[in-house]
Amino acid sequence: MDIDYFQQSKYSPEKFRVMINFDGVASREVSYLELSKILKDIAFARQQSANYISLCGGEFDFIEMLEVPYWEYLFLSGDIQTDELVNIQEGCLLIISLMFMEVYDDVGSSYIISQNLLGQIDIALTSFIPLSDRLMQIKENVMVLRRYVEDDKVLRKSAPDNSSIENEINVQKSAAWLFTELVENYFKTTYEAFEVERQKSLARIKSFGLDK
Repeated sequence: MDIDYFQQSKYSPEKFRVMINFDGVASREVSYLELSKILKDIAFARQQSANYISLCGGEFDFIEMLEVPYWEYLFLSGDIQTDELVNIQEGCLLIISLMFMEVYDDVGSSYIISQNLLGQIDIALTSFIPLSDRLMQIKENVMVLRRYVEDDKVLRKSAPDNSSIENEINVQKSAAWLFTELVENYFKTTYEAFEVERQKSLARIKSFGLDK
């Protein structure tokens, strides 16, 4: 991961054009301000998730905090660097995972159910073609969370049986894996990148004799 000191300039409307390209059709253009909002939401979701040891969707008020259809941003195309695209896709998959986990956390009515969003999310996840094996693993684990959100036995609203208990364990495993990959490892990688840049800066300072 390389640190870009000109993050905001990447999406300057004078230089770049980014579209939501679903099923090979460019549906609409994404403005610089819109994409900036998505990046801020992803940062917020990661930061808040770092307060826990696994995904905890019940701690988010999605209507007030994260109300955007993040699944649409899995399909960005145009003048966007691959590493930034992957960062956004991973962040959006994290938020979708948190939406699913809100159902399992059983805090009352859940955002995706009350807003009738399952159909839209299903279409997006099914259509999403990951760019790497890692993203494919992320998608597969998100799909595990999706698989049982309407299963009353897994949700413990009716008497669980051995099969539903096993399914619940699978949900917990996928949630833990996603937390490690999308939250823990993200911050570890970011820290390591800063350390690399710090060493480069120190080397430049030393080369100019400014360390004395």
